[in-house]
Amino acid sequence: MFFALALFLEIRLAVWVTVGLVVSFVGVLTVMLALDIAINTISLFVFALAIGIIVDDAIVVAEHVHQERKRGTPGVTEIRLALRPEARTLGLTLEDLALQARAAFFGTEALRLQRGREEVRVYVRLPAGERNAITDIEGTLIRTPGAC
Repeated sequence: MFFALALFLEIRLAVWVTVGLVVSFVGVLTVMLALDIAINTISLFVFALAIGIIVDDAIVVAEHVHQERKRGTPGVTEIRLALRPEARTLGLTLEDLALQARAAFFGTEALRLQRGREEVRVYVRLPAGERNAITDIEGTLIRTPGAC
């Protein structure tokens, strides 16, 4: 299987599928050993079916990854945050900065309301016009722990 995947897709994808298969195989045998489950015809049949499903799913995912790479689809843009010395003196940490940047783009929970049996969560984030691009984060105000 490894050689067929490596031949038609990529070596890295073939390695990941093979590692997933080995980990699944060893994991199932470890659980069977820990629970003192005997290896008989029925358990081997179920085991073969489960391994087949895992391999099939892994190959489908690997093919999709290969297609996206061939298509040249760009990945998610990475943001690298750094603190200036002045920010550290105000008590701001890199974790605070990252949490606030994430909250600005994706939202953070501001309130929970109970309506009967349902719980409604209210999230706050920047308006859509202010979170179109990574560069929009440059104008975002960051709260310091001392509210300075």
